[in-house]
Amino acid sequence: MGLQDTTGMGLPGELDLLPHYTEELLDFARAHQAKSGRGVLCLPESGGVVVKEGTIRSVGPEPAHFITSTETTTYEMGAIWPIGLH
Repeated sequence: MGLQDTTGMGLPGELDLLPHYTEELLDFARAHQAKSGRGVLCLPESGGVVVKEGTIRSVGPEPAHFITSTETTTYEMGAIWPIGLH
């Protein structure tokens, strides 16, 4: 897909963003996480997040997914978690 810059303007802290995420990109996201060592916040086409005051809030309607070296966490619309939780 050619994605080069995954820093998301530096807003979400030490993680990378994968926009336009679909389940078909799960292996790509896991491989990217293994290579970069940073968590990957996966945002589907009709999903999004708001980053504010040290937190991330899923604003949906589709959930956000966060991939680390050990797990994939799904955050439904309305879920709030602190930056750096993972």
